[in-house]
Amino acid sequence: MQSEGNMSNLQQTIYETKAFHEKCLELSHGVLKRNGEWMNFWPTHFIFAFIAFNNVYNINWQESIRRGRVCKKAFPCTSNNPTESDKMNALIDFCCTVLGNNSAYNYYKSRLCASLSFIENPVAEIHNVYIDSRTRNNYPEFVKVLNKVYYDAILIDDIKPEYMKKLVLFVYKVRCNTFHGSKAIDQLVDESQQQRFRIYTAIVLSLNELFFHTVNEMGAFN
Repeated sequence: MQSEGNMSNLQQTIYETKAFHEKCLELSHGVLKRNGEWMNFWPTHFIFAFIAFNNVYNINWQESIRRGRVCKKAFPCTSNNPTESDKMNALIDFCCTVLGNNSAYNYYKSRLCASLSFIENPVAEIHNVYIDSRTRNNYPEFVKVLNKVYYDAILIDDIKPEYMKKLVLFVYKVRCNTFHGSKAIDQLVDESQQQRFRIYTAIVLSLNELFFHTVNEMGAFN
């Protein structure tokens, strides 16, 4: 890798987003009780992870690579004002275009399953989700997709990018609910809720891992 002083604007951005991502993998998050004891608190880890993911998907990487500089416009979608979902989809499409649907999906699945190995049955944990107006429409498909991804169902290549998109779309809805919904503190510290936040965190950080693998394969760090 070049020294930071010799990096292009694009390389520097990749370097900085990767450094933030690595902090997400390195750091644990907790809350300090009045009795002086620390307790793991996955909701803040999830928010920190989503900030790292936001740093990645808010850049149009296909256009940035083509121009050789950071581009946050011209996302490939039907609207002049792309939604957050459009931007996340563009990130996944970029990785799949570079690596191929099968290779991108397999890499993502390997990172996700490795991150979920600490939970005995992640799919069963997801069945305990409290469904509200933000998540209701996407929840059934999320459960079906997570089940197929985690238990290694045979999928045709064409739908593999769509499965990654469906997972992250639901997690984005959870992110919105965490920021804007009404969550009582006893809900956030509930053990089942903590486990679900670990699952959501793994889903977004595994997409970051896929992105950094993709640009590494392209030689964008060189």
